[in-house]
Amino acid sequence: MIRKELKLILSTFNIRNTQDRYNERKELLRKTIQDEQSDIMCLQEVSFLGESQVDHLVEDDQKRSIYHQYHAESQLKFHIRPGADPESKLDGNTILAKKDFFDEHLTILEDRKMHLSGFRVVHAIKFALKVDPQNYFWVVNVHLHHQVPDWQIRYHQLQNLHLWLYNITKFQSDNIFICGDFNLTPKEEQNYKYFTEMGFKSTYQVVHGQEPVITFPTGLQAPNMDTDPEGCFDYIWFKGNQITPENIHIFGNKHLETDKTIYPSDHMGLSGKFMIKFD
Repeated sequence: MIRKELKLILSTFNIRNTQDRYNERKELLRKTIQDEQSDIMCLQEVSFLGESQVDHLVEDDQKRSIYHQYHAESQLKFHIRPGADPESKLDGNTILAKKDFFDEHLTILEDRKMHLSGFRVVHAIKFALKVDPQNYFWVVNVHLHHQVPDWQIRYHQLQNLHLWLYNITKFQSDNIFICGDFNLTPKEEQNYKYFTEMGFKSTYQVVHGQEPVITFPTGLQAPNMDTDPEGCFDYIWFKGNQITPENIHIFGNKHLETDKTIYPSDHMGLSGKFMIKFD
């Protein structure tokens, strides 16, 4: 039997939709996304209405799309947000798969979505090796409730996520990545530990022995910017004996050369390198 291996670059990035001086930061955001050379990237806070925000972000200089896009639309369009920034368009999340990598190595067996609330949606894709679809892994893209004091809401969302994944996967044996903006720090002990209770490990913690000090904010300045306290809110969690993290780093933490108040987003991204060895 030939042992199959897959080297995977997997990233997560909250791109702050189209608010906070988007026209001034969108080219930096586009460059930041493409410079990572991720095989799969999970985006949160994506705008789909009208011209899709992602279409531009994944085009190269010859206007060719270099990523496949898989969207998970929230129910936000059915809800009114009193007092919201008119430029805020929290339409959902997106999973990107680099075309040359995906077309050579992968196929999709399942594409699942679950709404956690009007603002929040969970998206899970079951990627399989093209040469042997019995060998697969899940990538789950998550964005949890954002109000800092409302840890109980996040706990309830995590319980729903746990039950959902348990039902759609072989939870005890499948290779699963959960990426996203969880709006919780390690100090939110009960929710942070919930992942370890589910059997997941934080990639950054495994590789570096501790979580990043902060993944929010970056230094982006705007009239309606998020002023929540700083902290580590973004993670790549994994479970499965066949997954080995090799490295992980922060990206999106550099400002525009001509303006120190412009960053790609108000969140930093995380990009990890993994080896998946299938039996």
